[in-house]
Amino acid sequence: MNHVKSKAISRCLVAAIVLIFAFTSCAHITSNYYPKDSRFVTSSYTDGGFAYHRDGTTYRAGYHNKGLVDAVSPNPAAKEYAENGVDKSKLALGLQLAGLGVYLAGAILTAVGTDKKNNLMEWGGIGTMFGGLGIVLGSVKPQKQSKVLFQDAINKYNDDVINEKPIIKEGE
Repeated sequence: MNHVKSKAISRCLVAAIVLIFAFTSCAHITSNYYPKDSRFVTSSYTDGGFAYHRDGTTYRAGYHNKGLVDAVSPNPAAKEYAENGVDKSKLALGLQLAGLGVYLAGAILTAVGTDKKNNLMEWGGIGTMFGGLGIVLGSVKPQKQSKVLFQDAINKYNDDVINEKPIIKEGE
């Protein structure tokens, strides 16, 4: 009977981790509208991927949204927001992968404990699995912070364009 309970708990925890990864890793999708060329940084979902546009140039968002760093790079303050967003995005991914590793270690420990009829090992594994879930949930805050920082970078760049503050280009 204990073996059946352990399998049921393991299945529930596997379902929970899949749902957590699904909800925390969802991408935001915009319309297919292509913005007009302007001095402002705009965004669109173009050719199957997210992109930023400025001065007639398209910057693919890329991994961890590094394209935004390029799009706002003439403005040091906006670039700093974007780079901080990239750092938070990397932290979130690291936490998700670490949480998955801890979760899998707990699942293995639970399975070994069940096979050896060792309750301490089995329950320790279940506790480790919950720890992994906690680590994954800890990734939600930096992931959300990265999205806010990316928006701040765009807003800072565009506000400085509106206010006609001189934007110092790299190398000048």
